[in-house]
Amino acid sequence: MTATVSGRHADLGGLRQRAVLAVLVAARGQMVPGDTILTDAWGETRSASAATLHSYVGELRKVLEPGRAARRPARALVREGVGYALRLDQQAVDAERFTTLTEHGERLLERGDPGEAVMAFREALGLWRGPAYAEFSDAAFARPEIARLDGLRLAAQESLYTAELSTGRHTVIVGDLEKHTAQHPLSERGWELLVLALYRSGRQGDALGVLRTARRTLAEELGVDPGPALRQLETAVLAQDESLVGPSPAVPASRWTPAPARPVARPAPSADGGNRPVATDRDASAWRSLHTPGTPLVGRDHDVAEIAALLRRPEHRLLTLTGTGGVGKTRLGVAVSRRLTDQFPDGIVFVALASVRDAALVLPAIGHAVAPGAPEGLDIEALIVEQLQGRRMLLVLDNFEHVIVAATAVARLVAACPLLSVLVTSRAALRVRDETTYPVRPLELPSGSRPVLESVVSAAAVRLFVERARAVAPRFQLTPDNASTVAAICERLAGIPLALEVAAAKLSFLSPSLLLTRLDDAMSADGARDLPDRQRTMRATLDWSYGLLGGPEQRLFRRLGVFSDSFTLEAAEAVGAGPDGDDPILGPLAGLVEQSLVVPVTDTAGRPRYRMLEPVAQYARTHLTRDTAEARAAGHTHAMYFLELAERAAPQYQGADQIPWLSLIDAEHGNMTRAISWALSGGSPETAGRLGWSLWLYWWIRGELLLGRRALEAALEQPLKAGLRSRVRSAAASMAFAQGDFESAGRCWQHACEDAEAAADREAQAHALPGIGLTALVAGDPGKAAAVFRESIPLVEDAGDGSAWLLPLIHVWLGTAVMMETGPADAIPHFEHGLGLARACGNRLAIYVALFNLSQAGIGEGDHERARGHLEEGVRLSEQTRDLANLAYFLDALAVVEDAAGDAVRVATLLGAAQHLRESVGSPVYGYYQPDESLFVDAARHARTVLGARAYDEAEAAGRSFDVSEVVSYALRRPPR
Repeated sequence: MTATVSGRHADLGGLRQRAVLAVLVAARGQMVPGDTILTDAWGETRSASAATLHSYVGELRKVLEPGRAARRPARALVREGVGYALRLDQQAVDAERFTTLTEHGERLLERGDPGEAVMAFREALGLWRGPAYAEFSDAAFARPEIARLDGLRLAAQESLYTAELSTGRHTVIVGDLEKHTAQHPLSERGWELLVLALYRSGRQGDALGVLRTARRTLAEELGVDPGPALRQLETAVLAQDESLVGPSPAVPASRWTPAPARPVARPAPSADGGNRPVATDRDASAWRSLHTPGTPLVGRDHDVAEIAALLRRPEHRLLTLTGTGGVGKTRLGVAVSRRLTDQFPDGIVFVALASVRDAALVLPAIGHAVAPGAPEGLDIEALIVEQLQGRRMLLVLDNFEHVIVAATAVARLVAACPLLSVLVTSRAALRVRDETTYPVRPLELPSGSRPVLESVVSAAAVRLFVERARAVAPRFQLTPDNASTVAAICERLAGIPLALEVAAAKLSFLSPSLLLTRLDDAMSADGARDLPDRQRTMRATLDWSYGLLGGPEQRLFRRLGVFSDSFTLEAAEAVGAGPDGDDPILGPLAGLVEQSLVVPVTDTAGRPRYRMLEPVAQYARTHLTRDTAEARAAGHTHAMYFLELAERAAPQYQGADQIPWLSLIDAEHGNMTRAISWALSGGSPETAGRLGWSLWLYWWIRGELLLGRRALEAALEQPLKAGLRSRVRSAAASMAFAQGDFESAGRCWQHACEDAEAAADREAQAHALPGIGLTALVAGDPGKAAAVFRESIPLVEDAGDGSAWLLPLIHVWLGTAVMMETGPADAIPHFEHGLGLARACGNRLAIYVALFNLSQAGIGEGDHERARGHLEEGVRLSEQTRDLANLAYFLDALAVVEDAAGDAVRVATLLGAAQHLRESVGSPVYGYYQPDESLFVDAARHARTVLGARAYDEAEAAGRSFDVSEVVSYALRRPPR
């Protein structure tokens, strides 16, 4: 057994310590009781004690989490109840990654993509470096897992052969299949595959001989006849059944040749000196002068099918593929053309226009392609119409954006030739009648905020990147260690194929992590030599687009580079109008959209927005920074616009309109954090401080604790006025408190109080003083906490509207301190008073804090149904605000209620879901909740006793698999009693 941690081989210790880890790995994430680990790892002798096991676990934790701070809870090898569990990402274990890849390969086979399936199966089988659990093969705990993995390995190997047969590689794999059947003589599927490979290779006699060998082997070893599949295969071979014929052997793309073209009329001189049509047999390649790529098209199956379907319909005879430079319009156009060979029996003509600098030369270029050798001086448009009328043909016009004024001429050809279809690739639409546009989007990126290997592998952008990387670095593999880095590279490059290809080529001498840190330099370096100059680098591609813009469009393009991700029209107007506010916006913005340099999008609420793909935005910023004055003005305007928006939004997080405002800031968050960065680097610390103060509660609710704390602490390193500094300190303390760093939080709140007193700023003091009470609460000093909260109440009441939202929270926190001191009966009035204040102003945060504490009081008094009602309302509110950490607390408490109701399955499921939510947030937040954790432990222990270990673990795993909406639905679904 081996392990790699942070890219290095890890020392797992001696045999028994490795055995402890092996037992936990074999459990596949489930908790293993300590007694079971001792028995499995030491055998029946049980020569070790629980203390020895604890020592070994401690050493393994040091190996698996080398950077874990002292007293921080372990996250990889965790204590659960009476045992331990290994809580690793599934893709961090080769066996689980192998299973994921083979399942992915099977799905690819089922949907008819054997080429991609071959890649998946090869990657999966490449993970094997010897027998499973080799050093523990005689151990009882390992035998079931060894049997499972060996069975999966055999199935994956045979699925690989099945996929290779489906790609026409029957001759190539005959030798491999002969070795395979020798090693696994009892696998009927292996014999079937060998027979098929031999038959398709023209070796019918050998195929029948193998069938006889298979029959004899099965009879001798098992005493049985071959199964139905082998018997049917033998009958089909004898009958030379056509169903056995497989695909032809794969032919390299460079050798592809089209079907012969029909005779085509070409003008020739007549006896009277004029021209008349003469029928000539044209070589097909002349009519189909398609650029033939040497590499496969990745991730475009849906696009190819959809575009081909459009071109088959007569109402879409002029179709333009639009999209930013490098997105793959030409490759897509070629692939569609090849798909439509039978649809256009009179030929497909490909006309490359990149080198045509004058729009007046577009028709001559088309004429040369459809009628080469035609005499000079003819009416070229009439000649083209004469050649194409009455013929069912496809004309592909590649790179049309720089000759866009010739669009009307193309429209006239389509109108004059009723059987002609035209496919155009252009960064801008032609804007003529009867045109259909098809926007070509970048390739699909990995989904989710924390990519796991399966989601990364399945993303088209990653598949293209990996394929091109292997072309220059054949040993490159996508692994759990580099998957998130590769995903980040693809995200930075916005899934643009050209950018991905140029970047992947650098893996011949850079690791993925080094490439990510040097991505801008890598994108400026040359790409493939056989590409046109304008596509040798992403920068050259964008230079081409930028050069096509007019002055106002270039000016707006530069200024839009200050945005992060997407932006609204109003924001573009504020930034793009310039320091005097008199530069036009709508016309230039429309031009940028037409040139695919700006893309219209919508946010999750359906609001219209615009964005630049990240490589385009980076390019815009390089132009912007060349003019220091323009860059400073654009950055200042951007920061002021989003500061005003942030300050307008801040009070809304505290009231009834909280949900739509949170959603609005979700869309603007990237721009706001960029504004903070600009303010910190641009000498405007007050702007940074005000933005941080306005955003801290948003960061709290959304769980952006690390980002918020870093931004606020960076602002505190700059000179700030005492009142603002107090506010920023309080916000930073809140972030630290939510992260569980109570010592730093208390110190920061104390300094915030001092700053507020120095500035005689009662509102700032009202935000700082309750924090002192919270730190006392988590320190186990409820008396001090209660005193501070009581002192805070009149301060908040007198401080003004900016602090009023704190009042219900302080009453609830006071109730928490009272409950810790004297019990729930004395605390309930404080909770109810706080709840009433919160409901009056619509403060969801204060409402669900009050509800949680009321639920704890109800549980403490044995009134579980009352507690359930509070918890269910809190679950709904947590979903509305997407406060996942809060939701985890409510699920834990609901599990205690379900334990009282005797529903062990729901206990395990809810606890599993709660733990998963905490892991997704990454911080043990809400120290002001002080539940009796022994109740959760007792509920879990009781449920495990009732269900048994296996059923409990299954229910817990089910809870961990839920997404947020499924968790909420499950929690609110009351089972029949």
